[in-house]
Amino acid sequence: TYQVLYGAVRTGDWSALASRLEFYVRALPVFRLHSRQRFGHDGSVAPYETNPWGTWLHWGGKVDYYTEERSPYLRYSWQGNLWMLVLFCDYAALSDDRKLIDEGLQAYATEVLIFFREHYPQRRNGRIDFTPSEAGETFSGVTDSAELIVALKCLLPRLLDLGKSRGWSNIALAQWQQ
Repeated sequence: TYQVLYGAVRTGDWSALASRLEFYVRALPVFRLHSRQRFGHDGSVAPYETNPWGTWLHWGGKVDYYTEERSPYLRYSWQGNLWMLVLFCDYAALSDDRKLIDEGLQAYATEVLIFFREHYPQRRNGRIDFTPSEAGETFSGVTDSAELIVALKCLLPRLLDLGKSRGWSNIALAQWQQ
């Protein structure tokens, strides 16, 4: 649901982004658990169906409704995490909230990028093969979704510049650059 935040950004209402970033940072343990239980690897990604009570994996263990795992249109829809990070970079450029940016944003970005690196380890001609992925909640199981590629191309240079300018961990920056 990152799309609704663009309106807030355009009107200068940064409080909505700060609140969302705080929520994502506080929910990182839940997102890590979700990634570990559902996918069996490290990293963290906010599932499409996320709310203050966790994710569908943690609602009593009984799935009796249409979940992201069952939905062919939501099953691989994680690019919203990348677009949220782009918005958080916008927030970081204009905010003086050092703790939230230097601790929260760095931690969330690191976890999300670990998720993508772990989830798509295949290499083809030196490039990551994003299979399966999602194309705009319309086409499921595609290879190299344009939305996913564009989100990464938009995010990574901005995140690297932000991290360098704020003196973030060289280890994280080196991993992001790969």
